[in-house]
Amino acid sequence: MTAPFDAGHCARISASLRGHKVSAETKAKLSKAKLGRKLSPGTLARIAVTKERNGSVPSGPDHYNWKGGRPWERFKDPEYIAWRNAVLSRDGYVCQKCQRQCKKHERGLAAHHIKPYASHPELRFDIANGQTLCRKCHMLVHGKEIKTEMIPCGCGCGTIIASADPYGRPRQFVNGHGKRKQLLLAI
Repeated sequence: MTAPFDAGHCARISASLRGHKVSAETKAKLSKAKLGRKLSPGTLARIAVTKERNGSVPSGPDHYNWKGGRPWERFKDPEYIAWRNAVLSRDGYVCQKCQRQCKKHERGLAAHHIKPYASHPELRFDIANGQTLCRKCHMLVHGKEIKTEMIPCGCGCGTIIASADPYGRPRQFVNGHGKRKQLLLAI
């Protein structure tokens, strides 16, 4: 087994290579050697931290997936609000995928653009380009499944419940069982 390097070893190597020019041929060989290699999650995390620290993570217009910025401002636009309300009322607040009847002011109820908002500006406020979706179906349309683990109710009744409600808020009890737990503790 070899002895570990002393504290200044890496610093001395770095100093000796500072200003050293690498030929294009050597760069090509190094690049070819690194192609297809798998990096561990720890290494990927360290790379991300370094890029963030050095400011080399593209953001804003430099990012490959930039769509114009300030996406939430559209939700304040009176024309958008009128379009959303028209789509929801046209569909009777019923999800068009799972046919679940939603409440009028239900959190997470979405007026989804069938043809994307960003790529079809001429259809942004066309009611025919909208459909009502509940939160679960809207997330599935965008390829994001809501995953929740099942846990026992916190009151001790033995009922198994989802650890989060449909909107992602954490749950501990079956509805109304929180008071039952308080009563049990008071006895």
